[in-house]
Amino acid sequence: MIETTGEDRRFPPALADVAKVEFDYDDGEGVDFEPYGALDPAEETTDWPRHWTVFQGSEGERGVVAGNLSGFLWVLADGVGPLEVVEFQQYEGHPGPALTELAARHATTPRRAAREIVTEAQAEFPAFSDGIDALCR
Repeated sequence: MIETTGEDRRFPPALADVAKVEFDYDDGEGVDFEPYGALDPAEETTDWPRHWTVFQGSEGERGVVAGNLSGFLWVLADGVGPLEVVEFQQYEGHPGPALTELAARHATTPRRAAREIVTEAQAEFPAFSDGIDALCR
């Protein structure tokens, strides 16, 4: 895990590049993903599960999207966002050159299809949602 100290809340380079990309919502047919530009302060997030590849939406949506950062980058490169995967089981999108280039530059694994990455990660963490529910009780 990458630790931040003091006021240094910058993302690692791969996530900083993702945060700069404008995702095309396309009137609900595209990707609904608006990443923050930096990490929130530790005092605000200490109790949050810390895993780069988990999606937690603003309305309580949650789910496993990828097993590692490289997988997450390849999912985005396939033109699919975390909300689309978790809420709609959508694995095909509109790939764009910016995210494909970003993933190729930062990923340490070969490109794989979003469906394969997500299915593998969800099998690895089958009790994720139940675990979050248990933390909230």
